[in-house]
Amino acid sequence: MARRKSDSPGKTIPARSEKFDLDAVLITIIRLLLVHPPGTITFSKVARASGVARSTLYYYFGSSRDVMLEEAARFGMAKFAQLSSFGDAKDYPDWQTFQRERFLASMRLLQKAPWAPELYFRYRNDRGKLGGRIRQMEKDYLHRLGESFSLRQGQKSCARAIHVSTYLRLGLLWGMAQEPELWAEEKHSLPLAELMTKVATLVMDVDFAGVESRVASLKNPESDPKRRAIASRKNLPA
Repeated sequence: MARRKSDSPGKTIPARSEKFDLDAVLITIIRLLLVHPPGTITFSKVARASGVARSTLYYYFGSSRDVMLEEAARFGMAKFAQLSSFGDAKDYPDWQTFQRERFLASMRLLQKAPWAPELYFRYRNDRGKLGGRIRQMEKDYLHRLGESFSLRQGQKSCARAIHVSTYLRLGLLWGMAQEPELWAEEKHSLPLAELMTKVATLVMDVDFAGVESRVASLKNPESDPKRRAIASRKNLPA
């Protein structure tokens, strides 16, 4: 059976087989992490909760409980941050559209995986390996977001603005996870798709460019992509 590389040094996780749903097992582990301390989650407990034999779990994760829990945390955070489907901002007409579509995708994902933000908030500040794994993936996400902005806009991103935008999204996604009944389509008059679009537009209304970039654009208007775009539409010099 083919094996896929794990983020844990020297470890590999076997690839998913037709008879074994690895994602389902990882989600089971995450749900256990939300109600039990990591130190109490054993292979036997995971086997009972998932209906998968311990021997199969050993085959996929080895004999290390830490590897099993870290793999679950990595899987959960990758889903939450959509790192595997980050996309290319240049494929969208503008940065705001790219951000809005990513956030809409997060909101849709949350309807299927309400455990994702709970995992983040529960273990974000944990001083153990799970917290370290989550903070590292958070750092990777913020880095990729800033890098995407710089490549798409041709401007240096502002770390503070990126963090503020991320905090706004995290707060909303956490609230959605706490009250999933609010998102039941049949209970409310405002269409869910319309509400999600309005919220996404509000959250995305954060300027990722730093003060330095805005000052530079005032000194040199041609360095500002927005001004160049407006000028080109008006057929005027930037």
